[in-house]
Amino acid sequence: MNGNKSVKAVFSKLTYPLNITVNPEGTGTVTPELVIKAGKDYEHGQTVRLTATPTTAGYLFTDWGGDLSGSENPAELLIDSAKSVTANFAEAKMEIVTQPAASIAGQTLGGFPTVKVTTKADGTPIPNVAINVTEK
Repeated sequence: MNGNKSVKAVFSKLTYPLNITVNPEGTGTVTPELVIKAGKDYEHGQTVRLTATPTTAGYLFTDWGGDLSGSENPAELLIDSAKSVTANFAEAKMEIVTQPAASIAGQTLGGFPTVKVTTKADGTPIPNVAINVTEK
């Protein structure tokens, strides 16, 4: 070396793809919180919030698969490598439980009866269910 030299370093963040699938196909959508153009990747260290939404009547979100697990929705995913996530949906098999538990068909109800709609498989309450009651 014959004198002082200048060196310029250029760094760029690593980026990774996030592949999202829906199972069964066509029963829902997954929306990432960070909106990016198609074909772009997420930067290393970003956290992406994914929200699964059923689009087929009678289906509900059950859980995540691939690089994300659990049934929390929305869920957060740290991007530290290429990721693949599957949003699983299942047909809702509803069971209606009334309180009081006795048969109430044709009876006049006093007070405020409670109706809970759950999945048959595990008794988990189904959120945002509307029940319409009409007078005959």
